[in-house]
Amino acid sequence: RLFNIELILNRTLVFGAHYDSVEAGPGANDNASGTAVVLELARLARPGPLTMRFIAFSAEELGLLGSLHYVSSLTQAERQQIVAMASLDMVGVGDKMRFGGSQQLVQTALAIASSQGIPAQALEGLSAGSSDHVSFISAGIPAVLFHYTVGNDLDPNYHTAQDRAGFVDPANMEKMVEAGLAFAARLGEGR
Repeated sequence: RLFNIELILNRTLVFGAHYDSVEAGPGANDNASGTAVVLELARLARPGPLTMRFIAFSAEELGLLGSLHYVSSLTQAERQQIVAMASLDMVGVGDKMRFGGSQQLVQTALAIASSQGIPAQALEGLSAGSSDHVSFISAGIPAVLFHYTVGNDLDPNYHTAQDRAGFVDPANMEKMVEAGLAFAARLGEGR
């Protein structure tokens, strides 16, 4: 019984982003933008009802290898402690927030964007499952992808040599930080 109480007390929220890029591009949006947002979330995080873990994964571009390794190293008890994982991938270019993954977490993220007056939409199909959050979902851990698109399309510089810092909008990244903090607060409240 004591072990079950400990699991309830040690509820964890994971924020993650991959730091690798494709050979063709410098990776400013994919995914230095996501990694920078995770670092800012870590800087701004305050003690609360959830333990927050901030992780930069390698080898996402090679098949989610970093996040797969991380999840496979967790014990069953550690997996049960994770209430959610939020993956930040390509969050610096676009005009619409997009969220994909576990349905309940997607709805929470959409509600947060709506409350902040930010255009947002659920990702569906293959684009909803193409980042490190998938490794967590496959292990039975609820997870959501935070992402930006240009209209309904990917960043036009995606996986090209033009994926440079000059195209990344710091305001988009700030909005993702605010959404991430609100996401943590809602999950901490049990919503």
